[in-house]
Amino acid sequence: MKIVKNAEITLLSDEIFILEREKVYLGIFKKHKDKVFLISPKLILLPKNLVTQFSKQSIISFFLFKHRDLKNKLLINVTKEENKINFKCFLFSLNNLDVIESFVNVDNEFLSVFDPNEMANLFIKGVKNVKKMYEIFETIIPEEIKEILPKAGSIFLHLDDDLDFLPFEILYYKYLILVKRKLKPLRRRVERKGSEKVYALFGNSWVGLDKTVVEVEYISEILANKGLKFETFLTKVDLFDFINTLNTSDFVFISSHADENGIDFGGFVLNESLISSLSKVPRYVFVNTCYSGSVVKFACDFVKKGTYRFLISGYRVPDSYVTANFSRRFFECFTSGMNFDDSLVLSILNNKYSKFFNYVGYRLYC
Repeated sequence: MKIVKNAEITLLSDEIFILEREKVYLGIFKKHKDKVFLISPKLILLPKNLVTQFSKQSIISFFLFKHRDLKNKLLINVTKEENKINFKCFLFSLNNLDVIESFVNVDNEFLSVFDPNEMANLFIKGVKNVKKMYEIFETIIPEEIKEILPKAGSIFLHLDDDLDFLPFEILYYKYLILVKRKLKPLRRRVERKGSEKVYALFGNSWVGLDKTVVEVEYISEILANKGLKFETFLTKVDLFDFINTLNTSDFVFISSHADENGIDFGGFVLNESLISSLSKVPRYVFVNTCYSGSVVKFACDFVKKGTYRFLISGYRVPDSYVTANFSRRFFECFTSGMNFDDSLVLSILNNKYSKFFNYVGYRLYC
């Protein structure tokens, strides 16, 4: 696949290409017998200002991801019984449905390798361990499943709650796919029509996490430059103000300290019991904290109450510029009109952050 400008189309033979315009990339097209056809299910657009630091291969990778994502949908149900993990896959293409069932035999001692605390201890030693962990993890993926992974853009993943700790996102190390952990909402998801989004950004300036402040400042600058509505909270917040903010915000970003007790807001700790009592939740939530000890329960409560996308780190998040730049990259894309999923993919595709994504173990619940 090539990236070409208008004047270069005449030089192509029977080739697949992406068209480069002044401000946008368009695709995917094919030239055949002097005629040009759109071969992707619908026109894919990528603003050039979002990928100024991308290589041509990274741009092509995004178009391939979108093409597969539009063409095929992959749903994987994963369940466990005794020492066996069962996989049931549904590959939905435009005119077909393939169903694949398989299983692998495992023991609890082997699965304990993927305990989030163990994973965090391994990754804190260095990004190079991502490869090692991927090689271990892929042993529990049946060969029949591996064969269909390259056909999909996104994987909708249904897991038994007691398997939620398994790091399926690490498949990104080899496959350009986005794992979406699918939960069933109990409430109808409603987005305000005809009104701009309101953002709430929470940092932590009271326990020495300096980069959480930098992170919020980075995102605030993006929102301010685009004239978007937002509030920032860098000092301690009490529960009353937090709940009021949730009631009026569409997107909540949290960068703070978290441990087995919950997420620290200074004036209170956000934990499962508090989340379960909330009457209203934002449409989008991005939590950039250390592993909270009960990720799936945090996500479940938000999603069941109506949150459309919930992105959370699975392991320890370093208080560093890399963390801050990753979230800044995401908001640059999201506030430029890209949807949540595509914004995440474009953030990962940036070579600086592809390994970081697995290092932190981000999980997307929907």
